[in-house]
Amino acid sequence: MFVFKLFSDLDKCKMTMPSLSSIIVKGKTYQYLQFSTKSFKEWNKIYNIFYKDGVKVIPGNKIIENLLTPSFAELIDIWEMAVEQVKEYI
Repeated sequence: MFVFKLFSDLDKCKMTMPSLSSIIVKGKTYQYLQFSTKSFKEWNKIYNIFYKDGVKVIPGNKIIENLLTPSFAELIDIWEMAVEQVKEYI
């Protein structure tokens, strides 16, 4: 729920409310959170910098430097916080 609230409050992407589900595999029950996101077209620009013809590439230093604006750095921080929160459930 932390991740959902964080991204909703910051209006970084539109998400559906997470729901807790479970699945039984080989007699063992696993629980998971499920949600959907709707991303902004701006993410495509970043994707296109790091992938050429479906192959991951490392862009030049100047391109990376231009990406490190305060808003992009904030987004990376938010993502890292979200990953840490998810790790608590694993």
